[in-house]
Amino acid sequence: VILFLAHWVVAYICHHYVHNWWARISAAASLCISHVYCSLTFTPWYPYWIRELNVLVAIVGTWKYIELALYRRSEVLQPFGTFLLEDALVFRPDLLKDEKLKLERAHAAQQPFVKRVEASLRPLGKAMLQYCMVEALNAFLMHHPVDITAFSLPYRVFLSVCFAATLYLHLSYFFWSMCALNVIVFGDAVAVWKPPFVAPFLATSPEDFWHKRWHTMFRWSFVRLVYLPCRGLLKRLVGDSKQHAGLVQDVPVLAVFLASGVFHESLVWIHFGSPSGEQLTFFMGHAMLLLAYRAGKQQLWRKGAFSALPPWLAHALSVVAFNTVLALSLLVFFKPWFRAGHHKELRVFVPGPVHHMVRQTLSQIGYP
Repeated sequence: VILFLAHWVVAYICHHYVHNWWARISAAASLCISHVYCSLTFTPWYPYWIRELNVLVAIVGTWKYIELALYRRSEVLQPFGTFLLEDALVFRPDLLKDEKLKLERAHAAQQPFVKRVEASLRPLGKAMLQYCMVEALNAFLMHHPVDITAFSLPYRVFLSVCFAATLYLHLSYFFWSMCALNVIVFGDAVAVWKPPFVAPFLATSPEDFWHKRWHTMFRWSFVRLVYLPCRGLLKRLVGDSKQHAGLVQDVPVLAVFLASGVFHESLVWIHFGSPSGEQLTFFMGHAMLLLAYRAGKQQLWRKGAFSALPPWLAHALSVVAFNTVLALSLLVFFKPWFRAGHHKELRVFVPGPVHHMVRQTLSQIGYP
């Protein structure tokens, strides 16, 4: 907490008082290096989730420092508390800075506290349900041995899907708990809080999954810090003609997936001592899959096998086909985490009755 506040005090001073572009960029770069270095040096290794959270906060903080330096010059000075809430603690600062939302908050603050608590019950219920699901999946994974290579390929794919579901639910319950807190404190409408995931297991294609359903908060940062600069640079170099339209559209997409792969490789490097290449392989593989899908989707739907099927059946087969490919690719993504035994790490703040019940039941039946 001290490291986090110290770095954001410096970011606040630089953002409001340093106006030279090169000075802002230099300050942002220095903050990036300092925050990551301090997190690695002063954060204890155990419990694991504290280190993981601190490192993630530091790396995401580096994105925000750069975004402030690049896009947010000449803003009106605001109190540090507001700056901390609206810039440091959220992934989408633009949502909280919306004037309509501020007026709605001012009006909602006058509502009785009991009504705000009632409005928070729905997101709070989602958070509690997903927390219990994380407990169950986490307990199931922890019950397995460190070395899972002895299991069959289909079962290892199944375990990888369970690990992915654990992370998805872990991030989702944290989001809904923060949503409930803001509904109570500020009177926010639940609809204001755009969920980071939109039923990713119902994705019908790579484009549907990455563009609409998976981790929309991270996507916003990657678009602003990688996609738009890369696209702008390409337009300067080759122009905006139809001849180069594919290049201008596809290369920034590859750059975003490359940046995401490097980000995840850095997490592997930090936790396990060296990058493995598997994270980069996963993301670049999905980048190629996405570009191939975009190039061939017209033929697939209009002239391919799906064109003769009823719409509902074509949709169902699309969901099954993409999720099969995704499940198989998760085997690559989670390989370094399984190799290090991180599926046996506790991923809830406090293990509750669901966790203990699952572990006890698995022990009694001798599973696996």
